[in-house]
Amino acid sequence: MIGTYTLAMLCEKYGIDVNKVIGKNNNILNYGEYNKIDYTLNYLINKLGIKPINVEKCPSILYRNVEQIKENIKFIKSQNIFFPNIETCLHVLSTESNELKNTYDYVLKNYGILAIEKITSILSVPVNIIKDVEKLDIKFINHTGNLSVAVGIERGRTTIEEIQKILQSAEYQEHPELFTSTTLARATLEDIQKMLQSPEYKEHPELFTSQTLAHANLEEIREMIQSPEYQEHPELFTSETLAHATLEEIRKMIQSPEYKAHPELFTSQTLARATLEEIREMLQSPEYQEHPELFTSETLAHATLDEIQKIIQSPEYQAHPELFTSETLAHATLEDIRKMLQSPEYQEHPELFTSTTLAHANLENIRELLKMDIWKDPKYKNLLTSSIVAKARQMIIKIPILLDIAKFYQIEEYLNTSFLLFSPSQNFALIKFLEENNMSLVVNNKLNPIFGKAPGLLKKKYNIDVKRLMTIYPFDDQLLKENEGKII
Repeated sequence: MIGTYTLAMLCEKYGIDVNKVIGKNNNILNYGEYNKIDYTLNYLINKLGIKPINVEKCPSILYRNVEQIKENIKFIKSQNIFFPNIETCLHVLSTESNELKNTYDYVLKNYGILAIEKITSILSVPVNIIKDVEKLDIKFINHTGNLSVAVGIERGRTTIEEIQKILQSAEYQEHPELFTSTTLARATLEDIQKMLQSPEYKEHPELFTSQTLAHANLEEIREMIQSPEYQEHPELFTSETLAHATLEEIRKMIQSPEYKAHPELFTSQTLARATLEEIREMLQSPEYQEHPELFTSETLAHATLDEIQKIIQSPEYQAHPELFTSETLAHATLEDIRKMLQSPEYQEHPELFTSTTLAHANLENIRELLKMDIWKDPKYKNLLTSSIVAKARQMIIKIPILLDIAKFYQIEEYLNTSFLLFSPSQNFALIKFLEENNMSLVVNNKLNPIFGKAPGLLKKKYNIDVKRLMTIYPFDDQLLKENEGKII
């Protein structure tokens, strides 16, 4: 047991907000001990370089066994799971070691490494829960949806029994598109029925997406739709707003002097993700007065003033202002930016480090990407662009799989960057679609133009529903490892 004041002093020592820790999990006061918490924080923050904000999101790790954490980290690194993923899933590190290894082996065998990279939290889920979800035989577009649902069960957000009720319901039969893995992992049938039987749904079905069903409740939705704010500004009320905002916060924003002076900064994204206090602090800052172009709705929705100030006051900003856009401020930290700009990789390939790279990549993943053998082949060298580097984490896993697909279908000579930017599942489904319709994969010495297009554009321009195709032609990266890809 540890007292609130003592815990506050300890958290301050490591730059952690004690209110966020206790607010997230007050069990720390009952189960935590000063010396053990101090030892754990020293190891996580000073030895591993875990950011305090990530510890605040998972305070339960503070009363876990450090030796267990060390063993899990050793295993995770031995399997080449990128640690920046684990950093945001600290509950994985506090999982019992044998259980984590069993889950890793099972998921790798049945879902592939891509699934582990995408849903790292699954490593904290016992195998029996995953198997229980699989027995439900849910018709997901991608069978990794089973893993998202299993995570929801393990975290206590739902149960197998609740999901069974949903799957047997009339609502599920009538509106299967609304029942994504996120919906099943978070919602209850009772709440869903209330929403879909409501006058609000009948009048505004476009506002009721899977995101709304997963995160909102009917009372709050009804209050928003009946509000004067909705009547005056319907464009601000999207499914994202309904899912993540409150009417009280929206009302404060719309009635504020800041909104009246800068309405262009208040989008549905801002309303869903920010608070008026945070916005006010930004717009009253010297940084905003000097660099208003850096403060977009994206910045307001995702950044903090403290991080913005550190970035703008840095030598890196003074030396490379062109790399610091609103996107960079919204998604990057100075620590990560500094690592990139001081790296040998930046010195050798400055053209690969754009504002988008700084916003969405990290140096560890970039290094792994640049070490890949593909870039030694002259025919692939021109595919290494800043857009590939910006998605380095995904690319490290995707590129070998996409190359296997391309080689099997003999289109490796025609690969372009756009092909690499989309998932193996989408590219595989499009290949099968073209084959089934006796259409060529290559047109005029270039890949068929349907490759490298977003699902929305495919639907609009070519009338191709790629999400449906991925259901008809499911792709499993594990299968490529069998019989040299002949299963395709």
